[in-house]
Amino acid sequence: MSKTNMNLLQLDSTKATRMANKAQVASQIRFQLEQLSSKNAHHDFEHLCRYLARARICSNVIPSTGPVSAGGDQGKDFETFVTYLRSSPISDSTFVGRILQEPIVFACSIQKEAISSKIKSDVDKIMQHGTKAPVKAIYFFSASDIPIRNREESKSWAQEVHSVDLEILDGQAISELLAERDVFWIAAQYLSMPTEIYPRAEQEDDWYIQTLKHWRTDERVQQNYADFFEIKSATRHATSNKNVKQDLPFWIRLLKHFTHEDFPLILRRSAIYEIAVASLRGLGTLIGQEEDLRTYFASVPSLENSTELEDVAPLLNYCVGAVSRNQVQLTFDEIKAWRNNLIQKIMQSIEQSRTPGQKCLLLEIRGYLAFQIDPENPQPPNAADAIRWWTQMIEIAKDAPLFPLERFTDRLTFYTRFIGNCPEYDYLTQQMDLLLSQRYGDFKAAEKCRDRAMTFLKLGKPLEAINQLHKAKIKWFAEEAIRGSLISMLVISQSYQELGLNFAAKCYALAAASIALQMPNPEIKSIVSKALVLAAQSDYAQGSWCGYVELAESGLKAYSIFSNPDPEASEIDEFQQTLFNIATMTAVTSVLDDEMHSFLEEKIKKWNLVDWLDEILQKAYTEWKKLEVPKIWNRLEEQLWGRPFGDLDKVRTSTWSELGITWKVSWENNYETTPIAEQLIAALQILLADMSKVDLCLLKTDIEIHVSIDKNSDFQTKATPSNKGRKWEVVFPAGRLNDWQDLQIKILAGTFSILAEVSLLPIAKFNEKMEDSFRNGTSMKVFVAKPYEVLYQGFVTKEMFNSASKSERKIPQEHLQFDIRENEALSWVNGPGLGYSKEKAVELLKNRYSNVSIPIQYTLKNLRDHAEFRTIIKKLRQDGWLDWHILTSINNLAVSYRARQLLKPDISPKDEKDLYVRVMSEPERDDSAPIPVTEFSEEDLRMALRVSMISTIRVLGLESRQRTPDFDGIEHFLRNRYNYWTDDINHEDPFPG
Repeated sequence: MSKTNMNLLQLDSTKATRMANKAQVASQIRFQLEQLSSKNAHHDFEHLCRYLARARICSNVIPSTGPVSAGGDQGKDFETFVTYLRSSPISDSTFVGRILQEPIVFACSIQKEAISSKIKSDVDKIMQHGTKAPVKAIYFFSASDIPIRNREESKSWAQEVHSVDLEILDGQAISELLAERDVFWIAAQYLSMPTEIYPRAEQEDDWYIQTLKHWRTDERVQQNYADFFEIKSATRHATSNKNVKQDLPFWIRLLKHFTHEDFPLILRRSAIYEIAVASLRGLGTLIGQEEDLRTYFASVPSLENSTELEDVAPLLNYCVGAVSRNQVQLTFDEIKAWRNNLIQKIMQSIEQSRTPGQKCLLLEIRGYLAFQIDPENPQPPNAADAIRWWTQMIEIAKDAPLFPLERFTDRLTFYTRFIGNCPEYDYLTQQMDLLLSQRYGDFKAAEKCRDRAMTFLKLGKPLEAINQLHKAKIKWFAEEAIRGSLISMLVISQSYQELGLNFAAKCYALAAASIALQMPNPEIKSIVSKALVLAAQSDYAQGSWCGYVELAESGLKAYSIFSNPDPEASEIDEFQQTLFNIATMTAVTSVLDDEMHSFLEEKIKKWNLVDWLDEILQKAYTEWKKLEVPKIWNRLEEQLWGRPFGDLDKVRTSTWSELGITWKVSWENNYETTPIAEQLIAALQILLADMSKVDLCLLKTDIEIHVSIDKNSDFQTKATPSNKGRKWEVVFPAGRLNDWQDLQIKILAGTFSILAEVSLLPIAKFNEKMEDSFRNGTSMKVFVAKPYEVLYQGFVTKEMFNSASKSERKIPQEHLQFDIRENEALSWVNGPGLGYSKEKAVELLKNRYSNVSIPIQYTLKNLRDHAEFRTIIKKLRQDGWLDWHILTSINNLAVSYRARQLLKPDISPKDEKDLYVRVMSEPERDDSAPIPVTEFSEEDLRMALRVSMISTIRVLGLESRQRTPDFDGIEHFLRNRYNYWTDDINHEDPFPG
């Protein structure tokens, strides 16, 4: 992935990532609030609301159930009011305060059902008990969300019936308030928030300096959650910031205070967690923390809060790593026992979970544990097991609307680097994105697809990145988010180009340019030149250097109109990239072809690039002119995917390699046919890339396709008989853009037909794979924006195309062979074939040896007596033939000979087939007419074995649909995927001596 396009993708994600942090904190708080009802944690909610009210509404708030008589001279009226509320029916859900010396009352509830009725009931009870001073206002805190219509109706009712101001803070409002940094400690104390969830300061460094200064000079003992949260935040900052890592011992000492038994267990456990993480990640050791860790894990079986279990899993992983690196004095047996206890606790909790949200959280933790590695038996993480648990979680999450799905999505993006090639991953992300779209809209799901794509690109997995970007492109395709869609298309183009799929890359770049050109937003129009230069770069990489010149010209014009280059930018922009390519082409042609060299020099003058190119061109001449032609050619083969100026000559031919197949497409080199042929190539490249992870049992072969236009014809694909590779004719109708959707279907059907002929999958299974690809959006990937012909001719005019006289020029150095490369990610599917196993192979060989000799037992005796035939056997064995190969060939030739003797002129195909089956199954008798030895020549034996491979394909459960079989491809397939030339069993030698 080029630096420029990765930067584009990152730039597009920056805003979303920055905004998501606080939103995710609020989302997690909202989820934890929902759990209060299932745990019947009314008092926790009451305490939370009281502290929040003190921080955000008024400071002099005391509980209605508090020891008011001990309040001293705080105000008799307030004391009387509190005492009175304490005897009310809702004394356990209210607390009071003052605003401008007038009392206000706070009520709270974790009730979910009939919440509007609950609010009115509580207001009635508050107002009916009278006070010495009138109630100024009532604040009602609800752990549930309340629709704005219901809130407004309740507020109007309170004013009309009781003449009191009613303010309602529902779960969403409370969550957003608690997500603020200064009050987050309230959520941490009463909602058992995961340790990793906490709001970050906008000016982190300034905040840290002030916090450090405060705690260095404050001599008081840390005593509450607010203190712990502040110290914890500073500790994490020092852990991750090398410039202040020297402060870690100080912060760890402060955290250590919270491990004393005077503090609640949940706070002690949080302190142990933070100390361990800071010690290991910041100081590189856990030595000295062993007893605290043992205490931490010993309490796991007694934990009741699922959030606390969430913190156990990552700490356990830290301990695994520390044990394996001798950074802690713990044993493997201890770690294993802790892990087993944790898994047992989680599984029990899953069975006992009372809400979908709680169960989702537990399933998420269970999946995470699959990534933990046994230090005594290191193996890659069990991604399939993790995805199995998470898939269960996503299915349940549909009924848990407050489960923090976005947080899990971000975690999955991180885990992606450990997942590898796991088919279930795509299903999981599809279901997850669908749920994200339902909850937050397509734009949010698109952001997550983009984030996963960035991860794949960093891991060097362009195919996986392309798959995610296609999803993002579609979800972002709306005017208000079109920039994200266009950037996705540019990165898709760049990724295809890196795979050597340059026509697919060109298609996406042209589509992005066309869409951007239509947008009124100047910022969007700046993408036009980037897209056109990227499309030109695709031609350059393919060796279509005349095509490069055409698109580069359009790109330079767009650059001058729409772009605002930054003179201080470090990245190479589209103008600089064009200069570099033109200089390289000019220098190379100065050695390889004078005619094309002159052509390029004329273009440089026409574009007024002489001054711009002077310095870079001189460097290019120095670099390339010192090389001999063979060296230049070798370098071009390393840098390009097709021969330079391969778009010249009367008939243009373009070649690439994908999925083990060398594809060669040819067409008449004119303005009308070129975009049609390029569309077909782009469709093939995109389709094959989309199917690259699917085992279609493809033959490794050559496919030649000739494309033509016929104004009197419909779209046609026609196979041409060939035993050497495959040959096809593809005919497009002329001027049929009005029927573009119909033509799209026919193009896909045609590409499927071509692919089906080199696939050995049974047709039903092949069609199933194709249908799956359609369901996964293949057609949306293959065809984008407008017909390719419109995209192409929108930026390359007929005059531009004809100015190079491409059909009249010869390809430079045409006598030199240009070796075609294939990207490793698109290589032929190797390894054991479908259904292959050593056991099955042995069973098949037993049947072969027992059955193959039945119709030839006397023929074999006869053949052994002929010296000439024994010589043939010796040669075949030297060439790697096994005895079952030899016996199979003899069998086929003998059966064919005897059947021919019995054939009648008017026999039907069915009767002929039955005849061969009968002859093959009948034992040969001693009085059977002998078969001449001349029927078993070396040439006939070799051909018989090739023909028998078709039967072998059927025996393996596969199917060949080639009327003229590609024997080389079939033999290669059987050799490499079914051990055709190596599998054998012990047997009696049929040709002793």
